[in-house]
Amino acid sequence: MKPKSGLVSLLLVSVVASACNLSSGSPVAGDDEGAAAPAITSPASGEPLPPPRAFPSEPGGPRLFFTDLVSGPNTGGEDGLGVFVTLYGEGFGAERGDSMVTLGGNEVGAYRAWGENNAPARGLDLIVIQLGPDNASGDLVVTVSGVSSNPVPFEVRAGGVFFVSPSGSDEADGSFASPWASIPHARSSITPGDTVYLMDGIAQTAEDNSSAALALEISGQPGQPIALVAYPGAHPVIGSSDLEFGTRIPNNPDTYASHWVFAGLTLRGLVSALDLGGTGSSD
Repeated sequence: MKPKSGLVSLLLVSVVASACNLSSGSPVAGDDEGAAAPAITSPASGEPLPPPRAFPSEPGGPRLFFTDLVSGPNTGGEDGLGVFVTLYGEGFGAERGDSMVTLGGNEVGAYRAWGENNAPARGLDLIVIQLGPDNASGDLVVTVSGVSSNPVPFEVRAGGVFFVSPSGSDEADGSFASPWASIPHARSSITPGDTVYLMDGIAQTAEDNSSAALALEISGQPGQPIALVAYPGAHPVIGSSDLEFGTRIPNNPDTYASHWVFAGLTLRGLVSALDLGGTGSSD
């Protein structure tokens, strides 16, 4: 049976992929020593997932666990440098110094944050970069004191980059210089492949539709997801304890919503902060 929503598939793929990256190829308990591990397939497509990528063996070397986005444009957005990508791991160091992040062997366009134990949870290290127009698809690698991390793939693709700010207007064009004011307006204005950054102070607590602060009734596409992401350092909120649902796919036969990415958001709801309904949704 297929999952009701492509959101479910995306979450499952993320969990499996992270587990692969952290496994470093160790044999499964009870298996014959050295026996090949069974192939892990994507719950969304049934296709085999890429093999795990081992962490560097050098003691104290940086380790890159995962990123908030796995694809996005390298142009548009703030300063024309494309999407922000947040990298999570360990061993990045408290300050960047001469450390760097490369994509496909080329240094990224800009650094917005670099620190140690500065991630919101679990004491991970966090780096925020912008891709820059000179970079193409490839592996993201963190290099600290001449030691490189394990690679994590990133796809550069087409798409728009937009912003929502408390000082914005829904009559604006959604650019960094002229941001929108509300998340529902952004939702209704974007197309597959677009990324929307929510600035600090954005709180969508009023009902949008279907007893939810934000109703998802449109879809991204395979390889062209729609992303709602916290702007670096921001803490946007969707939902409240006064509404049944924070974010919801309405449970209607003709509602189809899939291929969405949420990152860095706080979701709240009296019944459920994230309700994956939508009987017309599948992947």
